[in-house]
Amino acid sequence: MDKLTHDGPFPMSTAPTAGLGYEKIPFVNVLKSAFNGPKLAVQAAIKNANQYETLLSDILNPLPQVDFTREQLFLVAAGEQASNSFDVEITSVLYLSDRGQNRPDLSLVSFEEHNTGGLLHVITAPWHLVKTRLLAGETQFDPTATISV
Repeated sequence: MDKLTHDGPFPMSTAPTAGLGYEKIPFVNVLKSAFNGPKLAVQAAIKNANQYETLLSDILNPLPQVDFTREQLFLVAAGEQASNSFDVEITSVLYLSDRGQNRPDLSLVSFEEHNTGGLLHVITAPWHLVKTRLLAGETQFDPTATISV
């Protein structure tokens, strides 16, 4: 396990040079699409079947199988966009289990947003859904960080 520093809200871009223990978590792509995502922008850690059904049952039918006793999902959706060139992608998940001062564990989800200026007046709803092992604690999403570990 490598080390990260933390002072206040976690600046993900400083992750590789910090001083707390962290682990880079492997993830599996469940679904990534430029179309048919949630109509509103959302970033969510999905840790149970109720959350899963509430967020995605109108979009995915049937819902892909997830064993919530051992696994969880991370969702990043951009909401409806008036261009066919917008995209989102989860790029890394870091897990901090040693944050000191009795702070809870933290999952840091880094994602990128892209807009390359495509056709206007084409409604899309880009989203990315990934699966990891079940992680304790809180979750923070950061659209600007580039993490290289």
